[in-house]
Amino acid sequence: MIELTVAFGGLGFVLILSSVGNVPPLRSFEYFGMSIAFGLAIVVCFIWGLSFLDFPLTRINLSIALLSGVAVSLGWLLKTRNRGSYLAGTIESNVEPKQLTSKRLQPIEILLPISLFFILLVLRLIQIRNVFVPTWHEGLIHASRLQEFANQSAIPFDRLDPFGFYAIALVINSVWRLPPPQAILLLGQWLSAVCGLIFYFFVRRYVRNVYAAGLSLVIYSCTLLFPTQLISWGHYPYLLGLVLLPPAILSSQDWISGHKTNFWVPFIFVAALGLTHYGSLLVWFSYILVFIIKETVFGKRSGPIPLREPKTILIHSVLLILSTAIVIFSRSFGYSIVHHNPLRISFDPSLGLGSPYVYRLFRAHDGFFLILWIIWVLWSVARQRKLLYITLFWPLTALILIWIQYQVAKSLVLTYIDLIVFLAIPLALSIGLLAQKLMQLLIKLDSSSTQPLSRHRLKGHLSILLILAMVVGIFSGPLSIDQSTTLVTDEDILAMQWTRTSTAKDSGFLIRTISGSDSTLIPSDGGGWITFLTGRRTIIPEMGELYDVCDFALEHNVNYVYFGKQRGKDPFDLRLSDLNLDSYTVVYGTPSVEIVSLRCQ
Repeated sequence: MIELTVAFGGLGFVLILSSVGNVPPLRSFEYFGMSIAFGLAIVVCFIWGLSFLDFPLTRINLSIALLSGVAVSLGWLLKTRNRGSYLAGTIESNVEPKQLTSKRLQPIEILLPISLFFILLVLRLIQIRNVFVPTWHEGLIHASRLQEFANQSAIPFDRLDPFGFYAIALVINSVWRLPPPQAILLLGQWLSAVCGLIFYFFVRRYVRNVYAAGLSLVIYSCTLLFPTQLISWGHYPYLLGLVLLPPAILSSQDWISGHKTNFWVPFIFVAALGLTHYGSLLVWFSYILVFIIKETVFGKRSGPIPLREPKTILIHSVLLILSTAIVIFSRSFGYSIVHHNPLRISFDPSLGLGSPYVYRLFRAHDGFFLILWIIWVLWSVARQRKLLYITLFWPLTALILIWIQYQVAKSLVLTYIDLIVFLAIPLALSIGLLAQKLMQLLIKLDSSSTQPLSRHRLKGHLSILLILAMVVGIFSGPLSIDQSTTLVTDEDILAMQWTRTSTAKDSGFLIRTISGSDSTLIPSDGGGWITFLTGRRTIIPEMGELYDVCDFALEHNVNYVYFGKQRGKDPFDLRLSDLNLDSYTVVYGTPSVEIVSLRCQ
């Protein structure tokens, strides 16, 4: 994971400096977070361009192409090093140079986010200490597709969603020579940690107090159910979308509102976001929509850098959206943007606007934080309405857009479950804002003559509060992957070892299945990983083909049937009791895993 951080962070650092010129001194965590995110976005767009040109995505070609891009960027950077510019999405992007250079950098502002990021890396590694392959059914699907793309040295250009995730996974698989299951698993855990770092980068735009921003990161990455649960579900593309979403929002906002920035920075972020997860792109669009309304209708022309006129804001917004849409939808005519994934949750019309989903989730896990969110929103309505557009109207706009897509397009671009995951962003941000307000009250109390408090003691108390929140978050959060979503157990690994040593290499295994939302059959237990872990063939029957197991076995050259630990209750699934006692012999058995040899003639 350290290598991934250095590689993508270094790539992004070089490329972003060369694209915007020589950036004035900024806070280190801003460079750190933006560089990693920009490195990921550049790789997504770069692989998209190579696929557009039908360029073989082999290890040598990828290495040469990426190194050439870095060399060209370094040359351009050296040529234009005397040109000054501000980095889009940074805290100081709307601050005058004199103000910036005069501001003294506190060590805690560097140490806190970097330390929390490496703590997250350690936690994510601990989570997979007994995990051998990506979890749940989507983990198997991602590994299978990555194996297919690696064998072909290409990613089909018309397979847009989730193109971005597979582009990153293919680079890791090729450059680091990791098998597809390990590449997917490590990438998912790393993205989960990076997601927290980028969220801190996003929160610091609105939460000026470093301790309150750190508290938001702890709640977002350690305490809330999401986005950590995305790892257990195998929703890695959405996780990458959540990594790219904050810098895409901030860089787009800066360019639209007239702060010093480069058009290519938001363009690359938004294009990569659209190529990664269409639902995240819809969330980005909902924010931009709310931001445009806020600036054109309620915006005030004040501050060191005046905002653009409403007409200019609209023109810039349309230009950014249309230019990104051209890239995303090029050569995609005839291809539906709906997720072609049998595991996507179908829409239930009885759910209306999806409020039962939200109520069920927070009632079960995050009710306390939901109450804090409501307190902050109510206080903002009464006293401070400046940030209501991001803590309240942004999620409401996303909810309305989801409802519209179901009513008009009947699509699954962004589901209500995806909305619940996204709600963790405004929720954790609101808690950070609430903590900041409490700190301001303490500072005000410090200036009171009746009960003085030293600033040193105040900072000490805030540090203790953050440490306690971190400890509580670590112990309240999972230190292991949700076992209910782990298809491959320790007993499955032992069964795989027996399979490699005790069966012929050309043996065929019939594996059990469950039906997805579109009636597609997918593996229901660890048998789905037999090909990856043993090299043996696996056969997945179509619906209705197993009326006679022996006929099916003779037709498809099936030698064994694998019965792993199953968690589904699908009525079409095969059970050992469905077989005739004279048609099989149990050749391997444990409490959770059985392998039978068929004796069909």
